[in-house]
Amino acid sequence: MPRYLLEFRFIDRRAKHYMKSLARQIYSRYHVGPRHYVPHISLVGGFETSNENKLIKDIFRICNSYPVMRFGIKGFSTFEENRVVFLDIDPSDNLKQFRWEMARKLDQYYSLKRPYDFHSKDEFAFHSTVAMDIPPHKFNSIKNYIFSMNIPLRTDYVLVRVALLKSSKILREYDFLQRKMLTRFEARNPQYYQKTENLLKDYLDNRYDPNRSITKESRIPIKKTEISPSYNIHRKNDSFKDFSPTVRPASSIQRFLDFFKSSKIYVISDLHLDHANIIRYCNRPFPDTRMMNRELVTNWNSIVKRKDTVYFLGDLVYGRSSHGAEYWIKRLHGNKKYLKGNHDEGVNVPFLNNPWLVYRGKKFYLIHDPDEIPVEWDGWIIHGHHHNNDLKRFPFINGEAKTINVSVELIDYKPLDLDVLFDLDFEGITYMETINSTPLRFS
Repeated sequence: MPRYLLEFRFIDRRAKHYMKSLARQIYSRYHVGPRHYVPHISLVGGFETSNENKLIKDIFRICNSYPVMRFGIKGFSTFEENRVVFLDIDPSDNLKQFRWEMARKLDQYYSLKRPYDFHSKDEFAFHSTVAMDIPPHKFNSIKNYIFSMNIPLRTDYVLVRVALLKSSKILREYDFLQRKMLTRFEARNPQYYQKTENLLKDYLDNRYDPNRSITKESRIPIKKTEISPSYNIHRKNDSFKDFSPTVRPASSIQRFLDFFKSSKIYVISDLHLDHANIIRYCNRPFPDTRMMNRELVTNWNSIVKRKDTVYFLGDLVYGRSSHGAEYWIKRLHGNKKYLKGNHDEGVNVPFLNNPWLVYRGKKFYLIHDPDEIPVEWDGWIIHGHHHNNDLKRFPFINGEAKTINVSVELIDYKPLDLDVLFDLDFEGITYMETINSTPLRFS
């Protein structure tokens, strides 16, 4: 099981440069410490959890309820017993309270506990390690060398981002200035970083207040676009323009509504057409790709009509010898809405940007990989990506995590009509492995 750690990293360029330079000097002089040093302050961890999604949401909600926090640097200090040299951090009161609340909240996830995390909020030693695991015969020399240096003492550093690490790599990072939980890609993206630096400058110059939207709760505001009494659909940068009684005659509106009332919405993911290895990888019941392709296309076209909408959640084709997505899209019925999957690089089709929809009064977020779901989302998730390879976490229906896996292996290799979910009373199901399995219901 992977190990998680919560920390914050220095964004101030002067502090980062100084600390990295110091670490490099110690490494080159004494061959102690990491060669590639990331200036940071550990907050909570390490620990393990089997519920990563809940962990991310809990961290987001706590971060989102705190203002931008400050800290200072008091000088150098040591943990003599463990032979560690570090920068002594002077936290503000709200930073101490933040770390204490986070440690208490995440206590439910711990399998490896550090006692000092839980005694009291004032006993935790805020520090940024410069060198650790120092051999006994080098400890005094390194300590004297560091203590002889002049450190740029400051009291006005700003805590800008808190990083959640998974196996030493950033999984998510909360940005207090953008008030957003960043994915690993966003956290490492120079454009996002530049935006944060610009906001920090505006904040320090009193031109921007990131604390105005502090809230204990986190929700995505939903603006419903009414289409029919049956369902509403919202997509970024997309709307049903011209649908207005002042623009359309009454008869035209009625025909428009009748069309949508009689049409259906389907979801499906991960056909992997032309992909030979997927048959073995997912134990698909086909002798070869030719038979698999024919069966998947026949299943689709026997169900989906011209006026039906199909949300395809990524990975239509795979392999160098494949016909390509455009070839297969022309052969599949319906109004197809394509979300990008992890194997869709180079696919020349328009992609939707992670739409959500409201169908029969219930909210659904559509995405290929559920690990990329926005942490703010608190409704049901329809996804693909995991096929039938992790049925414990990603079965057809996981009621506790509110996920619905529509990889073809779990929905009988044919598009899933959203009405089927309601026929199953999906919100009452705690676990259902495949569309053909017997559901386990909440007691």
